[in-house]
Amino acid sequence: MKIPSVIISTEPIDGVSSISDSLSRYFATTFRDDNRVKIFLSQLHGLGLESIACSYNARIIDILKSMKGTKDFQVYPIVLNPARSSRDIQNYGMVGFARRRLSSAGIPNLLSLALTSLRHLPGVLKLDYGLLSILLAELELLEFKKFNPKVVFLHPSMSDMALANHNEGFFRLFTTFFHGKHGVEPGIMSNNIGFLLEKLDEWDINVKYVAGPINRRGYHMKPDQQKCEELIKKTNRVIIATEVSPVTPPAEEDIEYLEKLEASSFIIELTSALNGFRILDLIGGQKRG
Repeated sequence: MKIPSVIISTEPIDGVSSISDSLSRYFATTFRDDNRVKIFLSQLHGLGLESIACSYNARIIDILKSMKGTKDFQVYPIVLNPARSSRDIQNYGMVGFARRRLSSAGIPNLLSLALTSLRHLPGVLKLDYGLLSILLAELELLEFKKFNPKVVFLHPSMSDMALANHNEGFFRLFTTFFHGKHGVEPGIMSNNIGFLLEKLDEWDINVKYVAGPINRRGYHMKPDQQKCEELIKKTNRVIIATEVSPVTPPAEEDIEYLEKLEASSFIIELTSALNGFRILDLIGGQKRG
């Protein structure tokens, strides 16, 4: 069995934790300073932790772009975070939100977006929600262009809304659009990984990468842990685990559980570079074992 690899979440840099509210507050304080973030990321890079899952966030993207050795990071963009868009709209208004997104894109990216909009003009004029969402996702992805991403993930909140509405067309549009135009592999994150795997098979949608909660406690494994395990074991898709443990770093038993399910990798929150060293030591010990 293959030992799953580590992907670092940038959510802590944005002051967000899926583990606890207290950890969110800790992250918000710890990573308030940009220089401290740069030191943290440089330390992880020095340890060989170079895979990063990054939701669209102008501050984090700018920090990554400003760092030496950025090209060594394997960045996995996560696009269409409804909570962030909603927060930005509340803070800046709809016009301000649009202005900030467009102004940060740069002329070449805006031209690319304009060409895409012209090719899909009827849908744009009809204010088709799915198409407009894909255009926003493209605008976000273009911000990651410097990192040459190989996979782009749909944010779990967006995918779960589409799943709840049985919106096969949106998933098909997302996957064909990015695979066809940008040559990146589309991936989907969900907090309902069992339901997602079933629907992707039912709809025959070509998505290679699927990410969602997988842990030995069965926490957030929907519809239930046993069903999720069955679907994960039989799928040919690449499975990435989230919410691996209620603590960071996870325990040896958490990694062993992922190994048995043949998860390719897992996304983890780290409070410090020391925890990065600990997780590498844990994985290294399993390889030696």
